[in-house]
Amino acid sequence: MEKWEQELTKQVNRALPDHIDQRIQSTLNQLKRKPVKKPRLRIGIVAAALVFTYIVSMSYLSPTFVNVLNSFHDDGSVFEMLGDEGLKRGSQLDLAAKVDQQLQIDGQVLTITDVMYDGANIYLGWTASSSFDVEKYHKARISYTVNGKTIGYSGGEPIERLDDGTYAGVRIINPTNKLPDSFILGIVSFEGNQILAEIPVERRGESYTFAINKPASWNHIEIDYESITLFPTTTELVFNHRKTEGAYMRIQLYDESGRVLKPLSYGSQGYRDNGKSAYYFEPLDTIPETITIRPYLGSATSSSKVSAQWNGKPKTLSQGSAGALTILDQNHAENQLTLTYEISGEHLYDQAADIWLERDTGERIYPAKRPEPVRMPGYNNRYQITFKDVSVLENLNICTGQVNPYFLEGLEVTVDLQQ
Repeated sequence: MEKWEQELTKQVNRALPDHIDQRIQSTLNQLKRKPVKKPRLRIGIVAAALVFTYIVSMSYLSPTFVNVLNSFHDDGSVFEMLGDEGLKRGSQLDLAAKVDQQLQIDGQVLTITDVMYDGANIYLGWTASSSFDVEKYHKARISYTVNGKTIGYSGGEPIERLDDGTYAGVRIINPTNKLPDSFILGIVSFEGNQILAEIPVERRGESYTFAINKPASWNHIEIDYESITLFPTTTELVFNHRKTEGAYMRIQLYDESGRVLKPLSYGSQGYRDNGKSAYYFEPLDTIPETITIRPYLGSATSSSKVSAQWNGKPKTLSQGSAGALTILDQNHAENQLTLTYEISGEHLYDQAADIWLERDTGERIYPAKRPEPVRMPGYNNRYQITFKDVSVLENLNICTGQVNPYFLEGLEVTVDLQQ
């Protein structure tokens, strides 16, 4: 990509290191002291502001992260295998179109098998042989065109190595501008501006956009909430921001029943005077009555932790000012440990995701694939998480961190979607 299209990758639920935690605390102190008249703008959604447009990666997973699966059951869809909740839902709604295009990127051969576009993101599912060089592939420079014109975009690319040694991946393309409902997507190499593939893309699925048009301010931060759009694969919140000094600003989104939507990714573009952001959350099956937007800073997990061993009875672990996590049950079978637990307090998704296993020695257990909490049907705040390759339960501790968010109360807005 060109310089102004550069991608910055983020995992929205990973605990931040101590120096970032300190930076957040410093930012909070500055926010309390700084006068409103200060004109200089910093983009608070990322740690730095650029003169030209910056793009934050839309991938919930790191684009250079490769998982080796211990078990894989082919369900015939790369989207079902590698996708997040939204992409899997789109696949189940038959929004994907089959493609069979082989291309070579810097000597690495892959076959595009599926394409999906619902108005939010373009998804390209692909497979490759066991000789595929992931590192070399990620170093290759490519761009994308729509009907022959280069587009600005952000994106990511989860990749997994399968049991048979072959590879599969999903290229996620989030365009910065609105696209037509049908177009030809071109994949172009920077070397010689060579067209590597041209793929017909058609928008599928219904989407619903609700205008917000509500300004909000806190301290010297100003936000104009623009819209919420319910896509089949994601829920998109768009807003404009000015004089945003708060680093690592996050947003909690929940409906009238208290169900908190899982954050998937976010992207921003802007200049020193103003900027525009889009935050993406898990999709909704039905249109709720209301959606509440609740911005906060940090939620960094400090080095302190709380741990406990399962003794057959519910066990509550403090999570700092955010609330608590209560372990309700555990099940161990076929070297897999599944925990059932509830979160209470602020009900942040950070609380649900901040759970891991350690030995008595303090050694943290890192599975080949990072497990993700799954909300249990019929519950707003009860989850299950499964850790693979856990053969021994003896001296095994269940751990969580201290989650200390700082809510920006003046920026909280509730949107009526039934008007």
